[in-house]
Amino acid sequence: MTRAEFIRLLAMKCQGLTIRKADQGVRAIIEELTVAFDEDKRVEIRNFGCFTTKQSFSRTGANPRTGEQINFGSHKVVRFKCGSTFHDQVNKTPLAQQIDLCMEKTAEKVETAQE
Repeated sequence: MTRAEFIRLLAMKCQGLTIRKADQGVRAIIEELTVAFDEDKRVEIRNFGCFTTKQSFSRTGANPRTGEQINFGSHKVVRFKCGSTFHDQVNKTPLAQQIDLCMEKTAEKVETAQE
């Protein structure tokens, strides 16, 4: 999904929100996240996830075509750890799969108990 698609979807889902206002909202969120990352602040959005920054170390690599040594300087990296609610939503399985999984676990327990 592109940024433009996201903004249109946001405007459609929020009744009374125009595309222009949705765009302003998305821009404001990105700007505030950027400021927070610049100041090494942790940003937590409940039920969604947590953003943190980490300083990477400088290292030496090689150009795969020429083999030339390249130095990669130290820089900040943004990390994201998703919250449990978001994780569960992304990884939810259909009911039939849940039932099959439950049946398999029950069968394993019965086999273990019989041994």
